[in-house]
Amino acid sequence: MDEFFDIPRTNKREVLKNTNCNQLLNNIKNLYSFFDNFLTLANCRNFCITRTNKKINSINEITFLNPNIIINSSLRTLYSIYNCCEHANFSDAYCLIRKYRDDLFFYLYIILISNETNIFNGKELSKEENIINKWLGDKLSHLNIDDILTYISKSDITKEAVEKYKFNETFKNISKKLNNYVHGNGKGFYNMHLWSYKDEKIANITCDIIYNLQYITTTFIFILTLISQISIMSDDYIDALDFEGNPVEGTQYYIAPFINEFMKKNKSLLDENCIEYLIEKTGMLFE
Repeated sequence: MDEFFDIPRTNKREVLKNTNCNQLLNNIKNLYSFFDNFLTLANCRNFCITRTNKKINSINEITFLNPNIIINSSLRTLYSIYNCCEHANFSDAYCLIRKYRDDLFFYLYIILISNETNIFNGKELSKEENIINKWLGDKLSHLNIDDILTYISKSDITKEAVEKYKFNETFKNISKKLNNYVHGNGKGFYNMHLWSYKDEKIANITCDIIYNLQYITTTFIFILTLISQISIMSDDYIDALDFEGNPVEGTQYYIAPFINEFMKKNKSLLDENCIEYLIEKTGMLFE
């Protein structure tokens, strides 16, 4: 049975000797730590309880909408991406990056819809509410990432930023790369032994994976800041409400320190002035 694991063990030993691969693994570890902190921060902040007009025993039906389970799943996906890269299964890593992207932007989709509509309270469900309702019942199918990105890009809150920072063009390029690996669109898009790659190819792949993960995550936080400031707000304001009942004026604009640091470090992926844009549009106190 041990022979079954010989190839992955060999790959892992070679990966750990490679400088570019180690840089990739460290970047994924840092991203995992970031999302672990974000999961704690997001706990209960976007939890939504709604009532519909449908009545059961004369009481309106209550729907619990908790999109933060997506963040928990995305954290686990990052761990899986790390394991793939640790064994040089780069093709599998790219497939999981597509899932990571799709899940994070579905999270934004849910938050945006719940902010823009009195969700599940109308006489009839909108197209978007039907999608969320199917998702809640594990019956969602055939929802394309392009539909999600289109909805986000057309919102009054995000439309200007999407055009300004050319998100659609960049995500189109990212999608093409990810789809090549998901669908195996050539012999170069499959998993191989690490020694099958030239050093230059390994450097290109590891840099590309880092870029994709960092760009997707930075864009996610950027758009989330525009549509839901409470999601990135520090605990000062909420702690004051819980324990004192009288928060200090202005603390609602404080940013969680780890998010502030992450955006400062990665702003150049979008634009050097993107934080100033967020400050102007939201009033949040980035440093």
